[in-house]
Amino acid sequence: MQSGDSVRLDGEAGYLIVPILVIPAAAATAFTYFRETLPDFCLQNAEKVLAIAGVLTAALCALALFRKSRRVELRNGWLGYRSWFTHVSVPVTTVTALTLETEAASGDQVGVDHYLTVWAADTEVMRLDTALWPKEGLTELARALRRRLPTLRLDRDVEAYIGG
Repeated sequence: MQSGDSVRLDGEAGYLIVPILVIPAAAATAFTYFRETLPDFCLQNAEKVLAIAGVLTAALCALALFRKSRRVELRNGWLGYRSWFTHVSVPVTTVTALTLETEAASGDQVGVDHYLTVWAADTEVMRLDTALWPKEGLTELARALRRRLPTLRLDRDVEAYIGG
């Protein structure tokens, strides 16, 4: 959402709706499917399976609500991030650079995360995971910062990410 040089990015829950719906459905239908084959096993473990499914579903719902409640906002000369646990706000005039950083997961996991990082001199002010925020919003945020700060340094990866 944009108005002039004001930009607001709201968090997204993404694909969390899929497991939120699938886990309880799978737990409920498993009893129907296995009831005839393993009746004693199903009765003995029904409470445990439903409790675990309920806890997992509740945890995923809380995570989805948290992700939806996050917000990044550029307004009235301030750049801010707000979530349930964190509130960061800096004057736009202190922002000196935007970089797009890549991190590879360590250990046995294979994964790569990309972060749009906002810098004030040598201090990392804000780090936004590009997989968790809408690309259009991050692009508009970077463009709005560049319009407000003609001396803002953008690395090549950021230039490519926002399209020039």
